[in-house]
Amino acid sequence: MAQKLSEPLDLAARAVAAARPHWEVLAHAEIDSTSAEARRLIDAAPGRPPFLVLADLQTSGRGRTGTRWESGAGLSFLGTACARAVDAGPRSLWPLRIAVACAEALELGALLPVGLKWPNDLLVGGRKLGGILMEDLGGGWIAAGVGVNLLQSSEQLPTVPAGFPQPTSLAVELGEMLPPREAVVVALCERLIDAFEHALPAPLALGAFKKRWCSPGARVRERPGERQLSGTAIDIDEEGFLLVRGDDGAIHRVSTPVELADAPRRDATTPVLTVRRSGA
Repeated sequence: MAQKLSEPLDLAARAVAAARPHWEVLAHAEIDSTSAEARRLIDAAPGRPPFLVLADLQTSGRGRTGTRWESGAGLSFLGTACARAVDAGPRSLWPLRIAVACAEALELGALLPVGLKWPNDLLVGGRKLGGILMEDLGGGWIAAGVGVNLLQSSEQLPTVPAGFPQPTSLAVELGEMLPPREAVVVALCERLIDAFEHALPAPLALGAFKKRWCSPGARVRERPGERQLSGTAIDIDEEGFLLVRGDDGAIHRVSTPVELADAPRRDATTPVLTVRRSGA
């Protein structure tokens, strides 16, 4: 028997559709992946209006590096916003722009300060609350896939290897102060739409990200088996790439995700990062 859409997601989808009638809002009780569905929709009708795909449950959700994003039904925000990109500077800034939008939405909808790990993770106190997957779908279309842990108890959160940011959820962080799921979903959808329709100019997007960036000055190193690079994360350049001062004294431009070995804290001993790949 087909799964029934949860009431919170149904309410949120209806509210967003009413407030933003020029966007399609497509809500599913269960789907393989909201990002995969976005690609299918574009392939089927490239001229369609911008849209949001939302789900209570994903069976094949994935993160930026291909890792699985797992969550029980109705416990998370699972969504992909898809629109034609406006000319707002380098495409490489879009992950940072969307990360800022999600942080702002959570601060508005849940009154919770959110930090950012370059380029695409949402952190609370060094713990991972959510992540973003940006994809270029061709024909001018870009997709922002977002997953945020909302209602999970500590026992329902996945176990991650030592050295990676430990997961958290709004329920764990806020306890009895947790807002209704539909309110958080609406806030995230609204800010995602705004991020596409009123894209921050490149300098403002970069500045907004840096204000929430959790790990300037962190030590970095590449994963075992890849070209060895170790050094210190010193800045993010005008195109959104991480700049690392290598132990050899050279500045390296990092274009792929960075994995924290310790949860980032501005007031703590400098953490170690792992860089998957870098470019000079």
